[in-house]
Amino acid sequence: MDVGRMNHRITIEGTDRSHVDAAGQPITEYAEVCSVWANVRFERGIEAMRNGIDTAVRRGSVRIRYREDIDEDMRLIHRGMTYAITNVLPDEETMEFMDLLIEKRS
Repeated sequence: MDVGRMNHRITIEGTDRSHVDAAGQPITEYAEVCSVWANVRFERGIEAMRNGIDTAVRRGSVRIRYREDIDEDMRLIHRGMTYAITNVLPDEETMEFMDLLIEKRS
């Protein structure tokens, strides 16, 4: 992939359960893991309808440089919108890039 196509700044956050409430139960908060350049692509509306996908769900694919510290329990922020990371797909051959499958339900 041409690195010049990585033209979107994204933030990846992971859960931080170091705080507890008055009852001693962990409070789930998110903390920034990293902020990186990425290539972000979303399905177009016609593709979503043609493939029978629920249009209330916005799905996309985000390509970043390979990292070992990202998993499906994290979330991604792009242009002020928060997306769940549903799958992490590293390039097993070169380990240069990885794809993150994301979705946002409305």
